[in-house]
Amino acid sequence: MFIFNLGYLPNSDELSVTDKETSLIAFKKAYDLLKENGYIIITFYLGHPGGKEEYQLIDEYIKDKNLNVLETYSQDKTDSPVTYIIKKSL
Repeated sequence: MFIFNLGYLPNSDELSVTDKETSLIAFKKAYDLLKENGYIIITFYLGHPGGKEEYQLIDEYIKDKNLNVLETYSQDKTDSPVTYIIKKSL
């Protein structure tokens, strides 16, 4: 299992944020390392600079590769976090 918390940690240093290119690389590597029936939980925080672009890039990759997203959690608020639970199926 891998857990990703992308963006910045709420109520902490907002200057330290994740980067879309390195996050995608990490996501790809994590998915490759997963065994069958393994899980990735990934949360995107959209409210920081670059957050929406990071979400769009990884979301596009997930859709292009037709990865098995079991659940999606989000609120109906602008820039609220989005969480995916992904299960690797072979």
